[in-house]
Amino acid sequence: MEERTAKRIVIEYEDAPTREISKGFVAQFTENEEDDTITSTFDMVGMSGKDLEMMVLSIIQLGMKLGLFGKEYQ
Repeated sequence: MEERTAKRIVIEYEDAPTREISKGFVAQFTENEEDDTITSTFDMVGMSGKDLEMMVLSIIQLGMKLGLFGKEYQ
């Protein structure tokens, strides 16, 4: 798979102006109903290794707060 470098992330709101993200992460999930799989695609802009680590830890904390990992992790 060809690795490409994203230049910018733009969020377009329904009732507001667009906003350009200078540092961030976007995930896209594509479902394949034929073989019941999901393909994940990730794009990052301006993210360092430390930023990526912080993001992963933040998402894990969110999952814990939402109760997604069971009581043993709360």
